[in-house]
Amino acid sequence: MSDISSVSSNMLRITGLATGMDTDSMVKKMMAAENIRLDKMKQDRQYIQWRQDGLRDIIKDFRDLRQKYLLIDSPADTNMVKSGAYSGSTITSDNSNALTATALPGAANGASTVAVKQVASGAKVSGTKLEGIFLSSEITNGNIGGFDGGSLVINGKSVSIGSVTGGNLSEKLDTIVSNINDNIKLDPTLNGKLEVEKYSPDGGTTNYLRFKQLTDKTVTVTSAKQSDTTTDIAELSNIQNKSLNVSASTKLSDLGIENGKNIKITIPSGSATITIDNTKTVQDLINSIYNAKIGTSSDTLYSKVKVSFSELTQSLSIETRDTGSNQTISMDGSDLSILSKLGLGDGATVTSGTNAIVEITPPGAGSATKVERSTNNFVIDNVSYSINSSYKVTDTVNGDNINLTTKPDSQGSVNKIKAFVDQYNTLVQKIYDKISEKKNYNYKPLTDDQRSEMKDDQIKSWEDKAKQGVLKNDGDLQSVLNSMRSALMDGVKSAGISLSEIGIDTYGGLEAAIKPGQLKIDETKLKNALEARGDQVMKIFTATPDSSITDTTEKYNNTGIFKRVESIINNAAVKFDGTLLKKAGYVGTASEATNTITKQLNNQDKAITEMNKKLADKQEKYYQMFAKLETAMNNMNAQQSWLAQQLGSK
Repeated sequence: MSDISSVSSNMLRITGLATGMDTDSMVKKMMAAENIRLDKMKQDRQYIQWRQDGLRDIIKDFRDLRQKYLLIDSPADTNMVKSGAYSGSTITSDNSNALTATALPGAANGASTVAVKQVASGAKVSGTKLEGIFLSSEITNGNIGGFDGGSLVINGKSVSIGSVTGGNLSEKLDTIVSNINDNIKLDPTLNGKLEVEKYSPDGGTTNYLRFKQLTDKTVTVTSAKQSDTTTDIAELSNIQNKSLNVSASTKLSDLGIENGKNIKITIPSGSATITIDNTKTVQDLINSIYNAKIGTSSDTLYSKVKVSFSELTQSLSIETRDTGSNQTISMDGSDLSILSKLGLGDGATVTSGTNAIVEITPPGAGSATKVERSTNNFVIDNVSYSINSSYKVTDTVNGDNINLTTKPDSQGSVNKIKAFVDQYNTLVQKIYDKISEKKNYNYKPLTDDQRSEMKDDQIKSWEDKAKQGVLKNDGDLQSVLNSMRSALMDGVKSAGISLSEIGIDTYGGLEAAIKPGQLKIDETKLKNALEARGDQVMKIFTATPDSSITDTTEKYNNTGIFKRVESIINNAAVKFDGTLLKKAGYVGTASEATNTITKQLNNQDKAITEMNKKLADKQEKYYQMFAKLETAMNNMNAQQSWLAQQLGSK
């Protein structure tokens, strides 16, 4: 039983001093009948909650079944809507690194040959090695003397700066540059790998000594050494221990790229412009390319191109995701030097897309037939071919021969169908059990007082019994169950074959009462049907009605079983206005907070809150009544004491 005293007040009551009565106990007994009403409201709320939980559990099962088996993007090993699921044959390839094939219903058995002459590819810009990054140190008239006689240690090699004499700052800096470069050339381990140059970005006011990488991947300036006569070479300290190696984290400014310039990428679907922010890195530039909008559309380049940076070759590449000879890619910019510094200028290699070209000799044929497609995946004569996009053809004239062997083998398809039927039967049994389960009136939701006196395992055992029957005779579940039974057993007109003819049927006789609406499989019959008439088996499950059919009944009669089931689940447990979603909602969807049962729970919560307030007021009224009695008793005791004093004084 709920105790309302905890919600009425946090005040400390001292009662019964005058009367000697146990006021708290008496008030609790007086409130007992009222609290029973509150407990009943909480129990009713719990029943509603259990009902929602039960429906959501079944909604999840429906969605899982749909996701696993009935969608075009369901996993390949469980997908029941693609034609490959109903193959009566398997195909093996003697070079699966180059090409694989999958038999579809109706594929001819026997040996075949595929000569791969060309792999389909996208258009691509392959960049040259990025220009060396620059490490700079500012030189001023005030510190130029500090370099006299000093040296640098580059990749572990000491390079003399040499003497600096006479002239202005620019002339002195020219001398330093010349001295260092001359000494770099004297060391074969450094010669040709880097050079030093004078850099004046503002026209001469500020002068830098700048190191430029030429050919080596990594050049590191580890220290600047002073000579015996100099006391200051700290102006080079900002380049010590820094590498000229280019990586994805290299800043664009270190590549000598100016800020605010634009590059434009053009592909068949349009052009996209990217504005350079030279404070960002190479990886940031790649991300900017991906996020760039194509023309005025909302499409981004991410869906159309692949961009990569190789730290091995230190180069960028951009390739269209679509393949085929119609694919092209070109690059332009507000300053062509930007493209050059990114390795995407004149020196870059630009290639157009290519088609896949093969010659197929099918089983029993004496000659090959040339096939050309824009993608590496295509279907010919009920065989799905897939060329490895990274495969390198060695003989482009005659083609690289791949031998295929197609043999009757429907076990894989049988296993897929069995797996679906098993999960379907489990779900059907679960729903049937719930809608036919009798309520156990001996067990009701526990009150707060009852729960506090029980252990966790006792609570679980009790609630398992109390939950029984919460979904009994649920009309929406019964309706979905009936629709699924009809979808499975109604004929598919365009298939020209029934489920029972391929070895799938419902249980009859006594078993029908134990397994209502469930399916059973005759594996031998199903296997034979797949191997002998796989195309018809495929149609009975996946047929799509002709677009010219407008009559609803006729459309249904020409729709495959699995497509019917998917539609039923969609209309019950997936669409926002699905019957079960409108009723119970589903976690993580918009229906979670906008459904009938959630509204009922909210209303019940409001009623419980109002009842709590009402009972708190009544409890306070009882305490006030006893307080008045205490006051009256105190007054009477005071009068009695006064009277006794008066009588005693005489």
